[in-house]
Amino acid sequence: MVDDVQPSANAAADAVLRVFERWPLPMVIIDSNGCYAVVNEASAAWLGYTPQEMVGRSAHDFEAPDVAVDLPFAEALGIEPLPPNVLAYRRKDGQIVWGQDDAVVLEQTLNLGIGRVVQTRDVTDLIDRRQRDARERWRIALAEETAHVGTFEIDLATNTQISSAEYGRMHLREPDSPVPPFTDGMADIHPDDHPLVRAALASPDAEFDVTYRFLRDPANPRLIHTQGRTISRPDGRPGWVVGIARDVTEERAAAEAQRQAEKEYRRAMRAQQRRLEASQAAGQVGTWEIDLATGESTLSPEYQRLHGEVVGSPDRGIEKWLADVHPDDRDRMRATWDNRQEYAEEYRWIRDPDDVRIFVEHGVWIPGEEGHPGYLVGTAHDITDVRRKEAELRHLADHEPLTRLLNRRAFERAYERFMASGRDDTRGHGAVFLLDLDRFKHHNDTYGHQRGDEILSVVADALRGRLRDGDDVAARWGGDEFIALVPRLTLEQAESVAADLVRRVAERTAAASPDASNPVTVSLGVVLLDDDPDVLTAVHRADNALYAAKNAGRNQWARWTAG
Repeated sequence: MVDDVQPSANAAADAVLRVFERWPLPMVIIDSNGCYAVVNEASAAWLGYTPQEMVGRSAHDFEAPDVAVDLPFAEALGIEPLPPNVLAYRRKDGQIVWGQDDAVVLEQTLNLGIGRVVQTRDVTDLIDRRQRDARERWRIALAEETAHVGTFEIDLATNTQISSAEYGRMHLREPDSPVPPFTDGMADIHPDDHPLVRAALASPDAEFDVTYRFLRDPANPRLIHTQGRTISRPDGRPGWVVGIARDVTEERAAAEAQRQAEKEYRRAMRAQQRRLEASQAAGQVGTWEIDLATGESTLSPEYQRLHGEVVGSPDRGIEKWLADVHPDDRDRMRATWDNRQEYAEEYRWIRDPDDVRIFVEHGVWIPGEEGHPGYLVGTAHDITDVRRKEAELRHLADHEPLTRLLNRRAFERAYERFMASGRDDTRGHGAVFLLDLDRFKHHNDTYGHQRGDEILSVVADALRGRLRDGDDVAARWGGDEFIALVPRLTLEQAESVAADLVRRVAERTAAASPDASNPVTVSLGVVLLDDDPDVLTAVHRADNALYAAKNAGRNQWARWTAG
């Protein structure tokens, strides 16, 4: 009986193997050791081998686990998950292909052994397409982020929306937060903009262009500009909305600032024109014209008078005119003309070296015809007195009126400039001298404030007379205190200056004081600036030295030393 069955089983196995070998999809039988027992032609051809080259080898010999790291790329960007059981294989020629394996465990039947049958479906095109899709989405996301443009899609029937990461960012959503229903998102839009948004979405198959105010963060409202179109359903109702969005808050703010700046510029120009007209009416503005082709100039009589020329004298060319402009202003004026733009520039006129004048010139370029380079025309206004008045006001702001010395604020600025000047300490560090008058209060209270003011002026003159021209600075520090900064002094020189100042003040005040028994003298503290102290530190040190001199008997100086 057994002999009768065995031939029949062998025949069935042969039949199965014949079907297996002719199966159109790659298929293998893997034995219990994980090696290929049988390989059909389709499987061998897929990997570029012959069946004989594959039989007996481990299935892992043909896998390519080193490229599997590329698989999560698509999933990381939100692409749908890869099919299960997908493996990367390396063909004989080195090319990578992808297969989805379906395995069936075999029992010990048909004399085929114990193992499993694996059918592999070639999904290389699917994986490649997914990878291309992933890279395409990555490029789009990068482009949106770079251009600050987000994309969105709204299904009006289901009240749902899909949006890009950049769209979410500009609408202040966390990266992994769910997208809210469309109507919920409307709550963050300014109520006055709701009708505009709804009207744009109500027209079927129509393009829209809407800007709305986004109020998710009330302290930082944003302006969002959207463009897109509606797509209707078969019944004609709006069904979907697709579009792009861009945050234009800063752009619109910059445009508004530019508009306001231009408005202010035009206002300033109109005001300037009115001032110019008023000046011309008063006869104090000169007019001029330059032919850019010949370089010849035409000057009005008032222009010539203001510039110290003989009225009616022949007009001069550009280069001769520039010869009377201050050397530091010539290149700037020449460049201004070459620009051929409307301009307003100041220049110094040095025809009379003892009376340098300052002019503000307004000019405009008028194009020529048929190749002519055009003309420059304008006006010149003498503003010397204005600038001198401004200089006087600056002087008053920096000087104490009684003594005509610098005030405290001006001294502090001078000290800071000295410290920042990169001075040459090889000639000495420099020193600060702080002076306080002795017995001044007695004179001021006994003989009156006028006598006190005379003594203060005398002390200021004594201080001014001892200092060198240039960088030396003296100031009234307050009350009957004076201060001086003398750069580039050695220790010995600083001590010499201190002694000389004490002597000079005593000599000058003796003549101005009516009370010889209570002479006005000075106690002086000097500090060498060898460690670059700030102004407050320097004054504090000098003050300590000053009171050491005063406590030692007045009418003397003392030097501050560390410790």
